[in-house]
Amino acid sequence: MPLSPFLLRTGTSLFALAVLGVFALLYIFTPGGYFTLLHLLGDSPYPTPFADTKTILDATACWRAGVDVYTPSACLRGGIFNYSPLLLRLAFFLPAGPAATLAGGLASVAAFILSLSLLPPPETPRALAIRCAAATSIATIFGVERGNFDLVIFCLVVLGVALTLRHSALRLAGYLFFLLAAGLKFYPAAALVLLAKEPRRPLLLFALPLALLGTAYILGFHHGTISALKTLPGGPPFIYWFGAINLPYGLSLLLHAPASLLTQNFALYQLALANLHVPAPIALAIQLPLWTAAALAMLFLSQRRAPAPALDPAARAFHITGAALTLCCFFAAQNVVYREIFLLLTLPALERDNQTPWLLPAILFLLWEETLRPIAAIASATLLPIPLANATQITFWLLRELLWWATITQLGATLVEYGQAEARRLLGGAFKQGRPGALPLDPAKGSPLEP
Repeated sequence: MPLSPFLLRTGTSLFALAVLGVFALLYIFTPGGYFTLLHLLGDSPYPTPFADTKTILDATACWRAGVDVYTPSACLRGGIFNYSPLLLRLAFFLPAGPAATLAGGLASVAAFILSLSLLPPPETPRALAIRCAAATSIATIFGVERGNFDLVIFCLVVLGVALTLRHSALRLAGYLFFLLAAGLKFYPAAALVLLAKEPRRPLLLFALPLALLGTAYILGFHHGTISALKTLPGGPPFIYWFGAINLPYGLSLLLHAPASLLTQNFALYQLALANLHVPAPIALAIQLPLWTAAALAMLFLSQRRAPAPALDPAARAFHITGAALTLCCFFAAQNVVYREIFLLLTLPALERDNQTPWLLPAILFLLWEETLRPIAAIASATLLPIPLANATQITFWLLRELLWWATITQLGATLVEYGQAEARRLLGGAFKQGRPGALPLDPAKGSPLEP
């Protein structure tokens, strides 16, 4: 039975809102059920929701009191603030305390859920079901339960992409949203890769104010920015985190520590990580072949892939943005799994892609991996001897890492193709529809961005 265009567009948001309502009712009426369900799904919830929102509000209050929040202080209970100094200024008038935490957390979650309706709508009920499963995965639940600021960044990015598909003045506003997101959390600067799709004259007109504002930010907030970048968090390579460093770091750890570290005993992790010493040349030798192989694979795929499906401008723009943000996060640092929400931006294009049918299931696996991994661990520990159970957990982890590298390689190939196509256009060559490996626009719809 076909669904109405309204339901296809809003269905993901409505489903996510219903899931949020279930968790809210559990928390209000049966807190034990709320925490049990989150633990079953693979989350490690805090005693109260929106802990990350509270951290930002507390840091703002400390900064207003004259505390240097980029160094450990009693005001932050020994913790440090690792966000942009711009966020401290923008949050200057926000109140602190439990009431503000609840309001701020709910506002960010509501904005995130509503922003899902700004993505290009799925075209079939099956695609809608996939979109709902991805949008309510454990990766998303992690961010929502904590009220993490990446939810706000996601909203700014989605709104920015939507605006860049409009006419000139609104397109500039879209790129300003990207710049604001970058000023607040650094990595969204990767979304500015979307500038390459602009005709030459608007590209130059947009680049000038963006460059001036970026320079003003660096001059005004370089000290706090450097302090924040130096204190980026990291953690065990086996749980909760993703990034390019996970595979070489995890292999090094397994070579020097018992496989029992694959369990969720964070104290054991901390002890092993503190005592682990991998000589720099060895670590570099482990990582360089991986990065080199990934780069060569991206170039190979960009030249040898079969023609990709024709995409409308919106699906193409969101796909490119999602790929750029995911690659930036993957290679820049370790990331908590809630940052996987930017993979949601790639779904509208992947739902139409029959050339890489494995990629959509791989992304769904990665989004739900924190739920699947404990199930695999419990099943193997129950059914198998300890050596085989440990081997099963290591195999599961290796599968996750290989899927990450395969996904990153494919998204990287997409960016290479995009860069090649837009470079030819900007340098005077016509954009060739249907070129092998390209992500062409839908010929029937054309592009509203042509000069």
